[in-house]
Amino acid sequence: MGACSRLFEQIPILPRLGVAITAAGGHGYLAIHPKLRELVFHDGNCAELYVGGKLVYKYEKCGPEPRAAGDTHGAMEVSRDRVFFGGWGEAPTRRNPDKQEFEYADRSGKFSHIHAIDENGRIELLWIKRWDEKIEKHYWYAEVTDLLYDPKKEVLWVARGDVNWGGDQGLYVFDLSSGKMENMLFGNTYKMIVYQDTILMSSWHDKALYAYNPQKGQHESVSTIPAFDGSTWEIPITFGGASFRVSGFPFLIQGPAIVSVQEWRVGSSKKMMAYPFFACYKLDRIWTRSGARMQKPISINNSVLLPVNTQEMIGDDALNTPVLLRFDSLSPQILMHSFYLSGMAFDGKYLYMHASCVNHEAILTWRSDTGTIFILELKTVLGKPLNSVRIGVLHGLYKSSMGLNGWVGGIPVRGFTRKKLKVKTPSETTLRIANYILGAVDYTEFDDVELKPGWNTIDLSSYDNMIAFKPNRDIEGIYAYFSLEP
Repeated sequence: MGACSRLFEQIPILPRLGVAITAAGGHGYLAIHPKLRELVFHDGNCAELYVGGKLVYKYEKCGPEPRAAGDTHGAMEVSRDRVFFGGWGEAPTRRNPDKQEFEYADRSGKFSHIHAIDENGRIELLWIKRWDEKIEKHYWYAEVTDLLYDPKKEVLWVARGDVNWGGDQGLYVFDLSSGKMENMLFGNTYKMIVYQDTILMSSWHDKALYAYNPQKGQHESVSTIPAFDGSTWEIPITFGGASFRVSGFPFLIQGPAIVSVQEWRVGSSKKMMAYPFFACYKLDRIWTRSGARMQKPISINNSVLLPVNTQEMIGDDALNTPVLLRFDSLSPQILMHSFYLSGMAFDGKYLYMHASCVNHEAILTWRSDTGTIFILELKTVLGKPLNSVRIGVLHGLYKSSMGLNGWVGGIPVRGFTRKKLKVKTPSETTLRIANYILGAVDYTEFDDVELKPGWNTIDLSSYDNMIAFKPNRDIEGIYAYFSLEP
């Protein structure tokens, strides 16, 4: 029996509901062990680990029962002989979901952690940081949000963010030989990518992007970035998303924007540009965060697969349209409508994905949807879009403070045969449309469209890249969505 068949048979049958603390949708992460050739599934929501289809670990090394976790961020990495996973949990958990206390819930059982699965399948607790009396009971220390294995130094670079208010967020280096954790910079670091021997980082609930040069031990941050329309974008306090590379160039997702980095040398030159990217709203400060709460995007040849997961705490389905993207050029393509995708792995033939019904809710619960693991053949994600997509962008309100300097949308229309933007406005309005590719402003096109009161249909058939738009004033009672047909 081949390795792929064995991996297929190792997909665990998950219970419909599991025990967790927050987030009524599962956060599950996947890897293929480099030595064992077994499927690894980390249920970050329920604090459980499956290897080879079997439940082998329930955070026993971290503390007594009842043990649970919550909205972990997909910190998972593979070395030559180990799989590393990090995040947070509580052991024991002291919260009471029946009281529905969120801001002031007792988090004194909370910890951040890094584990490893060694070449023999043994589970190692490499590092743990527990709550202590230096902070209030409803505070917590920074969670582990990303891991990056460095084979030259035999260390893990560790991003730690999503903190309240432990004050220890930042980039760390963890020595795998000594077990020593050392802070390199302070900041709410989120997802990492290496470019020109520099670690670039998005941020979580922060107003900056970060860079660190391990060779020189130097770091810096940026809080203003040139935007594609000639303006300057001041990064608001916003949540970050994925960091990845396409065609050699890195991209960092921060709130409503994707930042193309052509050069960033700490202490000298920087060349980067911000573009609207799935800037889709119901309220002024809520947006889709592409790649948030998921592990690293999957790279296949020169293509990258990136889930765009839904906004949080929005009941309107028109604005809850998670999709799977493929980047194989500077103009990505929507592949399909999907559930919330948090974890992906690729064995050379099949893609393994974990999906659940929703992303995150601001409630406490013991009953979390665990989701399911499914597989796709490679050819499924290397072709044209698979199904029709409706993506809501505006839902009753537009303000020039929204999106990237007022630009909303940022939706790829490449590969679709019928492409429309539907806009309902209470009065006559001028809409500026931008058609652009990422990282090359010389290819950006701008067009103005006059809208009448009521529903307007804008034909996008002449556009084939990314589409964003910007009304000429603040508007109440405006609605807008993309209608895309394969």
